[in-house]
Parts: sequence; C-alpha cells; structure tokens
Amino acid sequence: MKKKIKIHFDSIIYSLQSKGGITTYWKQLTKKIFETSLFDLTETFSQKYSRFFLVYTKSHIFHSSYYRLPVSLFKKVIQIITIHDLMYEMNIVKTFFFNRIVILFQRKLAIKNANAIICVSENTKNDFIKHYPFVEREKIYVIYHGIDKIKPIVEIDFSQKTYTLIRERKFLLFLGSRASYKNFTASVLGFAESKIWQQDFKLICIGQDLNLSEQEFVASVLPPDAFLALSNISNQELCWFFYYAHCLLYPSSYEGFGFPPLEALQYDCPSIVVNTSCLPEILEKAAYFIETPSIYNISTGIMALFDPKIRNDILIHKDKILSKYTWENSIKKHLELYNSLLKYDD
Repeated sequence: MKKKIKIHFDSIIYSLQSKGGITTYWKQLTKKIFETSLFDLTETFSQKYSRFFLVYTKSHIFHSSYYRLPVSLFKKVIQIITIHDLMYEMNIVKTFFFNRIVILFQRKLAIKNANAIICVSENTKNDFIKHYPFVEREKIYVIYHGIDKIKPIVEIDFSQKTYTLIRERKFLLFLGSRASYKNFTASVLGFAESKIWQQDFKLICIGQDLNLSEQEFVASVLPPDAFLALSNISNQELCWFFYYAHCLLYPSSYEGFGFPPLEALQYDCPSIVVNTSCLPEILEKAAYFIETPSIYNISTGIMALFDPKIRNDILIHKDKILSKYTWENSIKKHLELYNSLLKYDD
C-alpha cells in the first residue's frame, strides 16, 4: 500500500508580510496543495520574532516560505526553498547594515542545505547563479507563479465626483510599494510632465498611506485634485480600478516576477514598465516598455497609450501571456517536484 508523502509548510511569511507577492504565492501554494489530498500535510504558523528559529518537523519534505531550516530527530529531511528575488544581494532594498547581514546569512544557510531551489523566473535564476555560483545547477528549478483569475466587477460607492472621473477612465494607477526602486517620484513627475491633469485626469496611488514627505512632494508638483491616495482597497475594488484605468504606472527597476502588470492585463489595462530584470521575460510584448524610468520616458509612455493602435498592439498579446501564468500550471510543477524528490512506499 502506498503511503502519502509527508510535507511540512512553514508559513512564517504571514508574520513578516501582510500583502505582497510572496504572501500571494504562499497562500495559493498551500491552499491548492491541501486541496489535492495527495499528501500528509503539516503547516506551521509562527510569530515574527521566531523568523530565525529552527522548525521541528516529522515530515519527509520541508518547504519554508522564508528560509527557515528544519530539525528532525528521526530522519534526514528534504528541504525546498523558493527564491523570489535577489534584492538584498544586489543591495536594492535599503535596510540597516546588520539586518541585511543577518538576512543574507540565513538565506545562504538555507541555500546550502536545500535539496531543491525554486526560482520564480529565468531572470531570477540567472541572478541567483551570479550570487551563489557554488549551487549545483541540477538543484535549481524555474516555476512561474500564477495570477488570480478575473473577478466580477462590483460597483463601488465612491463620491459622485470621483466616481464620474473614474467611469470616464480619467485616471492612471500607481500600485503598491513606494520603495526607491519602484520609482514613485519619477512616476508622479512623469504624470505632471504629461499635463493630462489639465484635462481632469488623476493619478491614483493605491497602497500604504503617504508619509509627510511624500505628501509635501506631491503637493509641490500637482494641484490637489490631480492626485488621490487610497489605502485598504479590497481585491474586488482593485479589479474595478484596473478595469477603468488609462494605464498602470509600474516603472520598477527590479522585479523577481511582477504580479501587478499581469493582474492589470486581465482588465485590458496596459502597464508602463522598464525593460529590465524579469519584466521582458514575463510580459513579452504585452506592456509598454521604456528603457529607463526617466520622467521623460514615463510621460511619453502615458501619452503614447492614448493611441488606439499602440494600446491594441499591447492588448492583442493578452490571452497568450495570461494563459502561461495560471496557478494550475504552477501547482502542477510543484507537485512534480515534490514527487520527484521523494517517493515513499510502504
């Protein structure tokens, strides 16, 4: 009789990140693996302070959401990690020196002990190999993420003025983190340079509340009614914004995978992205690419997307691109990997 493989999911990520690409990936992975009923599954939830602790396991396979190591008294545990990006190695994320050293030490330890390393794009794999050349190539697997399937549009009770502007597609979106590599400042200045705010267009920023410095910056370059900051937006509301947006401004200088442009694409919302990191690989021709995140390039991209031919040349690739990035495909690859690493027979 064939026994189920025991898999242990370490869900420490939920205490480190409430929203974001890693959390999205981990929720989908654990949910869909549990639904298969093919494995004997254990899931650990831990507090943030324990992010560097070892995790006791009785399972055959241990997959951590954020580089923790297992300890077992009975057997050698097969370890899997997922590399989402190399931002700490490339010094893209700004953090305290000691914090960076500790994180990189933990990551390197997990990499050295891993039996399999999942990279979320070919570009991430190439970056990984540059920084960890000692890792055997046969241990590295590229498994793309999926994106959530399109959700029904639900009308939102905004004030009448905002509602009218949005229904007329008179807004652009900036979504998520405003860390320096996301180029929020250049996006605001590019929007200002385009002058379309003079035609009642808004730049809508969805994410955490703006800090005082950001508020003062925006006020110095745009009139009050040309910018709107929103937080605590639900997924259904976000879909509604994608559906009516002129475009998504996403001029990030580095991404490991890049969810938002794909999510926007479902709603025929083209994105302005930089021709760098994984974005050309993931999006191919289904975005408006700029070579650098300059004010001029962003402004030019905004204006170019008013041209129906340019928009159509981007959106014509929508179905081909979206069909590549489904959670069904991603989970199938994970299942194949788990089964290839250990087959447990009675």
